Amino acid sequence: MKRTTKRLNTVFLTLLFFITTIIPAMAQPLPSLSQIAACQWVQGQQTAEQALAGKQFVVVEFFSTWCSGCTAFAPELSRIHDQFYDQGVSVVALSDEGPKTLQQFISKFEGGLHYPIGIDSDNTLYSAFTDPFGVNTIPYTFVLNTRGEIVWHGHPNEGLEETLQALVAGNYDVDQFKTELHNAQNLKKSMALFEAYTTVAQFPEEKALKEQLARTIIDCAKSKQESLALLSLIFIHDFKDYPMAALAVETAVSQPQQPETTLESIYLDVMDGLEIPSLVAEDFLSILATYQKDQNRTQLVEALETFAVQL
Repeated sequence: MKRTTKRLNTVFLTLLFFITTIIPAMAQPLPSLSQIAACQWVQGQQTAEQALAGKQFVVVEFFSTWCSGCTAFAPELSRIHDQFYDQGVSVVALSDEGPKTLQQFISKFEGGLHYPIGIDSDNTLYSAFTDPFGVNTIPYTFVLNTRGEIVWHGHPNEGLEETLQALVAGNYDVDQFKTELHNAQNLKKSMALFEAYTTVAQFPEEKALKEQLARTIIDCAKSKQESLALLSLIFIHDFKDYPMAALAVETAVSQPQQPETTLESIYLDVMDGLEIPSLVAEDFLSILATYQKDQNRTQLVEALETFAVQL
């Protein structure tokens, strides 16, 4: 009885953690524009408040004065602010450091920095913006539309200016970005749920729950064939969960083919990364080819189980 109670407690606490902590954190609404405007501003308060009134695009950069990359990009960010301000784009930058430190930082630049700089106390806004994406680096930048929705995010030196040019020209594909954003969030969710699956898989009595978790993980990862390929091999090797390995393979096969690559090459890359011998990898590709031809799930499960002895 004690063992059963311990098992149930472990499973329950694991699921409770992911249901009440991890998944809600990924679904938290972004801070509103007014919440950002309410920051303490070291410079440019009026400009920031006008920019965050919901009438133009806003670039929100998170930075720190000790960050060499932030320091290196600051003059460029100032130029971007000047270049796009009259086209309906404003830049604001936020740090968790105090006024004196930030003023000293600004004074390092000849002519100063032209964009508003505010204080993000305790990194509250940084966490709210970055946690859903698993980001923990700086500088990191978000572009918001007039409703405060993210239309782009990334390192400011890796596509920010091109994105702003497309936005002001009216030819930025927001729908494509939203799809990519949704897929990225689902991938993070799949990684979080996989930890729960790992715990539940320790208890044979929880077969139904384990399958439910695995199906959800696969569904969340379906936008990225590389993730599905890795999942299928992990299900085979680490968990001997051949039906779910087969489902991961099936899902990978059903996805639209990526440009300039094949599912076979994706699997080869993944198996190479796992240091699976080439002859063994060829056997797996043979199984994959047979399934692509016949679409027989029962045979696929059996073939994967037979293949597992080589891993």
